[in-house]
Amino acid sequence: FYFVRSSPEFSGWRIFVSRCTETGWSTPEAPTFAGDGVEADPWFTPDGRSLYFISTRSVDGVKRTDLDIWRTDRNDAGVWSAPKHLPEPVNSPATEWFPRPGADGWLYFGSNRPGGFGGNDIWRARSDAAGAWTVENLGAAVNTADDEFEPLPAPDASRMIVMADGDLYEILRTPTGWAPPR
Repeated sequence: FYFVRSSPEFSGWRIFVSRCTETGWSTPEAPTFAGDGVEADPWFTPDGRSLYFISTRSVDGVKRTDLDIWRTDRNDAGVWSAPKHLPEPVNSPATEWFPRPGADGWLYFGSNRPGGFGGNDIWRARSDAAGAWTVENLGAAVNTADDEFEPLPAPDASRMIVMADGDLYEILRTPTGWAPPR
């Protein structure tokens, strides 16, 4: 069971793992891929082989202050690889939140990067066969001048739940794009 702990002030986020055994849950411990920064928002791909998360961990020996998206992969023996820092344009000098892979092949996330409609917006990214990434804002049907973040796409890609300024909204996918939040 992978989860996030923080201080009562909701700071100092860390990912922990606990295992259910015959005698109960094990004492939570840092996973083998833990880094030197805050870490949160873990999410497994449907096959359980990859885990996305956000972190301020160091990149090339330089301590980060903004949250970026990372991915670690699990081999056949269950061992996690060294986490990979997703490249620009997925990560930016701004903050990225809540990476969630969608069934449509896109990685959905929140970010307060330039080019949005307001504070935090919902974005999506996808790499092609050559490894080049495309990143796009979900547009005015989803994003406003306020904060939208924490997208959760449905397994069938028909809808998405989004946190926006403290409330949860459902956004339906239509043949022409995303419907306004409700």
